[in-house]
Amino acid sequence: MWEWIYGTIILSFLAVFRQKLGVLLKSAVSYVFCSVELELGYTKPIEGYCKDFLKRSKIGNRTFSVGTIFVNPNNREEAVGYERFANSETVSVYWMGLFPFLVKYDFSSLSGGGKSISINYLKGTLDVDKLIIDTLEYFNNATFKNKEKNRYKLLKVNGINFQHVEGEESGERRQGNVNSFMENKEKINPLTDCEHKKFLKWELADLVLKHSLPSSSLADLSLSKEVLDAVEEAKRWKNSQDWYKDRRIPWKRGWVLHGLPGTGKTSLSRALALELKIPLIIFNLSQVDDRLLQAHWENSIPKESPCIVLMEDIDTIFKKRTPKENVTLSMETLLNCLDGAIPCEGVFVILTTNNMEELDPALGGPDDAGKYAEMGNRPGRIDRMLKLNPLDKTGRDKLARRVLKGYPEHFQETVNKGDGDTGAQFQERCSRLALDLYWTEKEQSGVLSD
Repeated sequence: MWEWIYGTIILSFLAVFRQKLGVLLKSAVSYVFCSVELELGYTKPIEGYCKDFLKRSKIGNRTFSVGTIFVNPNNREEAVGYERFANSETVSVYWMGLFPFLVKYDFSSLSGGGKSISINYLKGTLDVDKLIIDTLEYFNNATFKNKEKNRYKLLKVNGINFQHVEGEESGERRQGNVNSFMENKEKINPLTDCEHKKFLKWELADLVLKHSLPSSSLADLSLSKEVLDAVEEAKRWKNSQDWYKDRRIPWKRGWVLHGLPGTGKTSLSRALALELKIPLIIFNLSQVDDRLLQAHWENSIPKESPCIVLMEDIDTIFKKRTPKENVTLSMETLLNCLDGAIPCEGVFVILTTNNMEELDPALGGPDDAGKYAEMGNRPGRIDRMLKLNPLDKTGRDKLARRVLKGYPEHFQETVNKGDGDTGAQFQERCSRLALDLYWTEKEQSGVLSD
């Protein structure tokens, strides 16, 4: 019996000792081996900083991918291989001087609220606070430089989605449609972010994002003196943020462009965004309700600021203050955005209309007496009314010389025939003639003969 008692005591002692030993060993390990967790927002700062400034060990998981991008030396778009640093379950070992530390990316647990990045290191070998400060300073400096470069891109807002159409990072579609992503998963997608990737063959200077820039810049357009003066005003506005801030005046602007269809309202808006090197966001108001417009104004647009927000054909959405059939947006919500009741600095709003008579006075339409205010009935909401007219002779001559270059004998006759044409109509007139002359020359030279 005593043997049983002694055995029980010894086993109990060993069990307690084992538990204490386990806790002790775990404490010792945690004292020597440290781990910190970072959330998803640190991914680009960490991977960019480590790639540019630290040595990376060959051990650990490595992931490679491929994407299409324009390659300058070959003058064409190609499939290009690169190493992915922030892939799910990727483990990278970097050296900070003489000491290594481990970076592990784990995106699989994000939906459950888990970690996304963990850094593991020997105690005393890594100043984590300094690493985070340095990585964020690196990222902020890179972001500031990007703000100074050409930021032009064209985004279209259809309901809840921002669709990237052209310009900086062209090809990316900011959509939350999982099915759309799955349908395209087998394709080699265009590369839209080069800054934090390690390419296997090419240097970053060899690669550019292939833009689909609009065909017309401001220099290509035939603009009246009034419109040219307004363009200069827009340039000054873009460069006057500090002036507005110092005087506590909201840094925003509003125009109404009106005129016949084809007079160039959309072309002017796109060319202005390209000239100012800022994003152009085009809203399809027929697919946007009050909630979505407020959400975009509060969350999405400030991220693109400074930017131009274009709302086309406003007369097809409202008749005066009344929404037209199947329109779910209210005039009150639109005015709250334009007035600044929903704060959004750095926004240049452009409304276009073919029919000023249907425009509400709050947006620059005629008052009860049928009169229009020179700079809108409510400066601060709509600051300038610009009418785009059919091309005058000078404008037609400029456009004809661009489209009909090589055929000067046709300039004068075409300019005279185009009296009263809008810009779109006259461009089509010149294009038809130029193409006809081009192919006639080809046929006469025998290029097209069998």
